[in-house]
Amino acid sequence: VDGDHHISYAELIQRAEAVARKLHSQCSTVGGVVAICQSSNLATIESLLGALLGEFAYFCLDPSLPNPQKVKLLQAVAPVALEGLALNLGELPGAAIRLVTRGPAGVAALYSTSGSTGEPKMVALSNRAILFDIGRQTNDLYLGPDDRFDSLFSYAFSASLATTFGALLNGAGVHCFNPQHNMTALPDWLALRGITVSTMTVSMLRHICLLGPRAPTLSAMRLLSVGGEAIHPADVEA
Repeated sequence: VDGDHHISYAELIQRAEAVARKLHSQCSTVGGVVAICQSSNLATIESLLGALLGEFAYFCLDPSLPNPQKVKLLQAVAPVALEGLALNLGELPGAAIRLVTRGPAGVAALYSTSGSTGEPKMVALSNRAILFDIGRQTNDLYLGPDDRFDSLFSYAFSASLATTFGALLNGAGVHCFNPQHNMTALPDWLALRGITVSTMTVSMLRHICLLGPRAPTLSAMRLLSVGGEAIHPADVEA
């Protein structure tokens, strides 16, 4: 669910399969990275699932990044195909990298570190690593089809992994919301959507807690994962 747009699992699979077929028609061989930069959350999910169905790895860029930064990241990734980007592969110097993407040990996703201590580094995650992590969360947190996950992060960040695949691999709902567009609406949105599993930054949590008595009752929420910044005892108490 993204705003007023709803899509079923059956529709999602059909759209992802269409993306996979398009990628196969564009690429002579299977393997390598598909770079994704979609303005729509639903389109991003369709594209990354399509890449995985086509046995490619995916790399998502934050649409809000300036173009020079996007190009720099694309040069580091050397994709074999682009989804949602108004660029030609020929505009990127260097040859595309053919990664092993098939099987459990194959690369499923690439993520860029923040670069806060120097140049950003690329981190590769295998199919096995993602499935193991989601399986562990499913068993430990009793995730299931009755859950409703919020999706508050750009898909360029690895924090989106737990939300996207935690939901999709368990038949749950994914509800997309961009706090950068309207942070003040987040608390009411969480209540309205009946979110049961939420993943947010400490700043988002503080925003909700600062509302005090005006904060909506989040009666449906049963799990809250908070990270990305230092958290203090006062935050937990609030």
